[in-house]
Order: sequence, then structure tokens, then C-alpha cells
Amino acid sequence: MGMTVEQILAALYEYLGARAVLLPLPLGSKSAEGTGWLGWEETTFEMTQEAGYQRRLFEAVKRGGNIGVLLKDGLVSIDVDADDRVEEFGTALNPEFVNTLQSKGFRGRQYWLHLTGEYPQRVFKLKTNDGKKWGEWRGGNGSQTIIFGQHPESTPKNIIRYRILVANPTMVGTFPDIAWPDDLPLPWLKPQVQAPPSVPIEVNSDLHTRILAYIDAIPGAIQGNGGDEQTFTVACALWNGWNLSTAQALPYLEMYSAKCEPPWKQKDLEHKLAEAEVAPHQKPRGHLIGSTCTLKKSDETKPKAKAVAKVEETIIWENPTISTKLAPSPTQRGYMHPCIYPEDSILSEFMELGQEVCESANPFLLGSCLPGIGAILARRIHFPFGAEIQFPNLFCMIAGPPGTRKSSAINLSKGVMQGCLPKETFMAKRFSVETLFDEYDVQRGGSPDKWWVFSDAKPILTDWKKTGYGERIAAEVLDLYDCLGMTENYRRNATKKNPQTRRYIPQTSTSLVFGATFADACFPGQAVQSGVARRFLNYVAEDMGREKDLPPVAKLEGVTQLFARMRTFQGVCTFTKEAETLWRTFQHDNRCRIRDADPRCEAEIHRLNSAPMQTLHVAMIFEACILAKKNLPGFNTVSLKALATAIDHVDACLAGAKYLDSVSNQCATLNDAEILLSKIRKDFVARAKAGGIILTRSEITATYAPHSSRQGSWTPDVIFLKLIPALIRQGDAKLYEKRGKHNPERYAFRCE
Repeated sequence: MGMTVEQILAALYEYLGARAVLLPLPLGSKSAEGTGWLGWEETTFEMTQEAGYQRRLFEAVKRGGNIGVLLKDGLVSIDVDADDRVEEFGTALNPEFVNTLQSKGFRGRQYWLHLTGEYPQRVFKLKTNDGKKWGEWRGGNGSQTIIFGQHPESTPKNIIRYRILVANPTMVGTFPDIAWPDDLPLPWLKPQVQAPPSVPIEVNSDLHTRILAYIDAIPGAIQGNGGDEQTFTVACALWNGWNLSTAQALPYLEMYSAKCEPPWKQKDLEHKLAEAEVAPHQKPRGHLIGSTCTLKKSDETKPKAKAVAKVEETIIWENPTISTKLAPSPTQRGYMHPCIYPEDSILSEFMELGQEVCESANPFLLGSCLPGIGAILARRIHFPFGAEIQFPNLFCMIAGPPGTRKSSAINLSKGVMQGCLPKETFMAKRFSVETLFDEYDVQRGGSPDKWWVFSDAKPILTDWKKTGYGERIAAEVLDLYDCLGMTENYRRNATKKNPQTRRYIPQTSTSLVFGATFADACFPGQAVQSGVARRFLNYVAEDMGREKDLPPVAKLEGVTQLFARMRTFQGVCTFTKEAETLWRTFQHDNRCRIRDADPRCEAEIHRLNSAPMQTLHVAMIFEACILAKKNLPGFNTVSLKALATAIDHVDACLAGAKYLDSVSNQCATLNDAEILLSKIRKDFVARAKAGGIILTRSEITATYAPHSSRQGSWTPDVIFLKLIPALIRQGDAKLYEKRGKHNPERYAFRCE
């Protein structure tokens, strides 16, 4: 645009309004969701004027984006996705819109307005009568959109920028004045249920009673304990299982929300129902309406002194689908780690090669490549930091479900690095504590600069967990990350020529890349779990990046030659003046995040504590890649651009780690829940009747949590707040009877 950063920000405020809330986002990001920025919806104009926030805005503009806009206080946007509908809406129907702010991303056009009076306070996806996508209405209630930066569908060869087409201030108007196409149903005109009626619209009283019983039986979701997944499950059951419309389902979901800790906002409940409506379901709509099974009490349990009518108990088994988020369908991809790197660097050539020959997701390609670059730079590049020296080494975890091509990305990186690194740099696949020292000892054919490459890290992680040798190696890894020296003293080291038993390596450099599934990537059962886990940057994706039925042969020579340029880089690094200012602000912000973090979330605090040094290491690597692209001989400063991009890169890794924790916890809970169910089916097989086993809370506690104080044993809280709710969500259990004055709390478990 030929404008300075200050001029760009001033122009945005001029167009959007002096009190517009601008959101600094990673380059190529379309939303603040998934970036690890918690509470962005509550950002105020006053918050954006603080020095730290202004610095983030400044850096986001300087690197080329992205800048989002929080749509509040009358600021709205109408996004027309179809190019062939732009003229109709913006010229024929609303000719006055030609004078308002207009922008464009990949296609269509976005009209920006300032409205007075009432208007829809949410995001609505708009489709024509024949189901074709028309666009979106965005306004209020935490909605946002992008006005500056790079579109997420960009590629290294085709950079797509958000553009301002009409550089005018937003027009002021009212919502009823907007004219809409005749073939466009307007979702805000549907009846909106404001309060739960006694019987929702078109729901008969019998079905209403059964749904209320279902809602009553599901425990309230707890934040940080799978609450998001559990609430989504209830939304799926209401929409698909009970065959309700979103308007009918919302009051019931609001009833359920009242039991949750904390209760959900209405816009989040509406979003859950919208997700449920488009999610794939394993069973047809309405399957819960006729799903019942009966259990009859034994005659021996009834009092014989009185004539009692025969009692028939009914268990309504719910079967909501919980797999849609853990295993998304091909048309609904799951979590994908943002891929942030300087595009004017040799990383662009590597990413382009990977996208051409690999099905691996972009974060897998990038995360497997960076430790190799750290190994190329080794100890020739370093950054003095107090009493320590920081080298550009990285520990990276490539985490995804089986079959997501983690090995393909790692093997591609290994193939490129084999042309740049001496063979002794590569770590052996199997080794003991004693031979680990030999790997770093030049006298034994090793090298003090190492790159560990394990496309399937499960074997080594299993060794670390289950063997004494493994625990000792895991402890050594903690020191290797910090590039400390190594020492040992064994009698076997003595020879006739050299009677010394002590060996010493004064300094090392170790970079590492592991490929692992979600369950293994969190280092379950490791004695040094928190210490090891916090040293890894996590690159997470739930699906492949693309499909390649017959990929072309990978031509590595060109990329290898580019990477080989960094073998001559050496020197002591410092920050440029601008980068030093950014670093100080970043350190301050990081300390604030640590202080503000929940003290119970130790894993998050550990990662935040490691983030500054990881950011510094990534910044050195990014700077090297930028200069290698320009074919410059080397560097001794880290630029503002390299540091700003590294900050966003590590932030994305922190968000990936948080997502990884949530998925791993779900997997572990589901595994334990299956174990509990199998034990109940075995231990109480004699109690099974008509497809169910009914147990009191006391029976469950006495049988499966008799020694809850022992390490590794289940506690009542684990059983009743985690395991049984997990079984309820997958339809294998339910709260059969709530605790009363004279009745114990009872649970029903489905038989095999």
C-alpha cells in the first residue's frame, strides 16, 4: 500500500470509527478462535489503547497482518460470498451502499455499516432457497471479521491479501432499511424462543416429559473437564436423537446449561446447536423417540405383607454420537494448527515442496523442519543471555491421529537434512544411558551436535516410562535441551594408554523431532512428565493436509542447496533496537500471563515459563532462513520481523498444546471409563436384567474406590465426575434415580 504502520492504523480507525476494537491476529488467521487468545470477545476500546496491546497491533500490521475487527456497538458487516450476487445486493437493492466501506478477501465483497437501533446480535450464515451459499451476517455478541492481512487460502505461489475496495467511513443507517434478495430466507425472522415454555413449540407433553427426564439425567458440564464435548453431545441428542428443530431444542439446552459450571452464554448454546445440525451422525434423526428397554424388579425384593402392584421400571438409553469431533469426517476437518513462518525465507520453498509431494498437514511439515535447521546452525550461532548461552535448538512434537501422515513430513525433512548434516549428527534409533554418552563423544565417533529424529516415538516413549534405563535417559534429555555438558565416571573407560575413568563433554547442542499420537504426545506416566513436556513445541492436526493419489517424485536438491547455505553461518547474536523493544514487551506480557494463569493448570504455567527461550530459538532460526533466502553470508542480529513472527509461532504452539491436553484427557478418560464398564459387567453379571445393571452410588464406591488414598487408585470424584459421565455420553450408562430422602442415588449400565 506504500503506507507506514501508523498510517495504516490511522486509516482503519478513520474507516471503522474512532472507537473501533482492532484485534491483532497471526498472519493468515481468519479468526481469534483457536489462536490461544482467551477472552478476546470481551476486548474493549480502552484495552486496545494500552501500550502492550498497541505494540501487538503495530507488529501485526508490520508483518502484514492479520487485523480483525470486533463487531460491537453498532458496527456490523454483510459478507456477500458469491461474486455474481455483489452487484444485485450492493447496487440494485441498496444503491446507497456504494458510499460505505467495502473490502474483499478471496471472493465476493464485504459491506461495513454502523447501525442504530436493534439488529440481529449474532452471526448468521445465509443460504438461498435452493441451498446455495450466499454469505454471512455478522453483528454483535462477540462476532468478528478480518479487514487487513493475508487470506488463509493463500499459498506461497499465490498470496491473497484482504483489500479495501471503497476507502470510505462506514455508513450510518438502521437494520430495517437494508433490502435483501427475494430468494434469500432471513433466519432472524424465525420465531425466537426467549424463555423455556412448559411445552416447547410442537412438542407434545409426553415427549416433553421424556426429554426433561433426559436433561435431568445428564450431569452438568464442568469447564476444564470435557465440558465442551459433553454440551455438544447434549446438543446432538436434542437435534438428532429427539428430532427437534434448533428453536425447539434451545430451551432444553438452556435448562441443561443451568446445571453447568459455569453456565453457557446463549450465543454459545446456539453455536452448539448449529454445529449439531451440520455434524455427521451415526444414527437417524428421531432414534431416541422410540428407544426404550425395560427392567422388572424381582418379586423377592417386594414386601410380602402388602399387596403391591407390579412395578415396571424403564431405562431410556441415550446414544448421542461423541466421535464427530475426535474423528471428523472428510467434509468436516478437525483442529489444524496455524502455520506461521516468514514467507520471505527458504521455509517457503520447503513448504511448497512438502505440499507438492506429501499429504501431511502444513504444521507437520513446518514442525518437522525447524529442529533440523537448529541442528544445521548447531553451536555456531548463539545468543548470550545472562549467565547462559542460548543456541537455536528445538524440541518439536508432531501430534495427530494415526494415518495423518506424520511420518511423511518427518521423513521429508530428514531427506533434506541428510544433504546438509554429517552422518554422526543423526541419533541412533536404540541406545542405553552409557551409549548415549558415546553418541556425543567425538573420540567414539559421535558429535556434540545432535538431531534426534523419531517418526514413531512410541517405542522410545514406552522405554522412558517402563524401564529404569528409560527414566535415566529421559532425565538426561532435560539437560540436553539446555545444551549442558555431559560427564561420566566408569572403570570401563580406563585403557592401558589412558587410565582415566572420567569422561567430559563441556558443551552440547540437541534438536529433536518426535511423531506421536495424541495419547503418547502428552508423555503419560513419565516420571519427568512436566519437565519433558514443557520443552516441546507442539504441532497438532487432526487430519491430512491434502490428498495425493500419486504424488510426484520429490526433488530435494534445490531445497537442500538452500538449506546448506546456513552451514557457514556463525557468530554472536543480539537484537536490533526495534526487536529489543518488542522482546521487553513480550517478556512483560508473558509474566502477566503466568501470574493470571489458573494455579491448578500447572502444565500451562510450565509451558508459559518455557515460552521466552523457545521464542528466542525460533527467532534465530527464522532470521537464518530469511538471510539464506537472500544468500547473505550470515548474521549477528535478530530482526523485528523474525522475532514478531516467532512470538506468534510459539503462541500457536501453546494453543496446540492446550488442545492436545484436552484431547489426551478425553482419550484417557474414555479408556478408564471402558475399563470401569467392563468391570461392572463382569462383577455384577448376576444383577443384569433386560439389558441393564442398576447399582447404587454406595455399591459403586465400595467396589471400585475402596482405597482411594492409594496412588493410582480411582477416587469417587474420578468415577462420578469423569468416568460415569463419559459412559453416559456414549450411551452406556445413565443416572437412573437421583438421591432423595429415602432413596439412594442409582445408576444404570448397559449390558453387552
